[in-house]
Amino acid sequence: NIETALSKILQISQEEWTRNGGSSGLDKITKTYEYVNTLLEKDEINFYLDSQPKYECDSNGNCHKVNYKWRDLTGLSENNAIGNQWMSAIHVNDRDRVYNAWENFLHRQYPFEESYRIVNLVESKVLHVKGRAKALKNDKGIDLIVGTFEVLETKKYEQDRSVAQEQ
Repeated sequence: NIETALSKILQISQEEWTRNGGSSGLDKITKTYEYVNTLLEKDEINFYLDSQPKYECDSNGNCHKVNYKWRDLTGLSENNAIGNQWMSAIHVNDRDRVYNAWENFLHRQYPFEESYRIVNLVESKVLHVKGRAKALKNDKGIDLIVGTFEVLETKKYEQDRSVAQEQ
């Protein structure tokens, strides 16, 4: 994930600084640049920094990474999205319908394009979104699934117990 990548960049910088006694800023910058280019070639950084909210799942539909825009949208951390936990961001009244559509997408190859609500409890708002997912295939079948959201409408959450209990 992006935190791991940034940590690695910092580690490379510190190692170069230590190895060269602080005399080679150019080596430090060069090694860091090479590492960032490696990530760009893998499309890792592009995924994490994309301005479109995204999540990525394995061929079984289990989420294994989300980008910063998805985390901002849902209020969930990447760790709280792993597996099927990403569905916890979906409004309780929409969850069964979205889950069924997701299962049909995974097992019957039906398109996944659903409108539903996401509840961001951190920012106390409900977001009306259109979620889409597509399977990216390799020569062995489905390799991974990438889902994106388009925010249709945002509403402030009522701050009373009835709304909070709905979640």
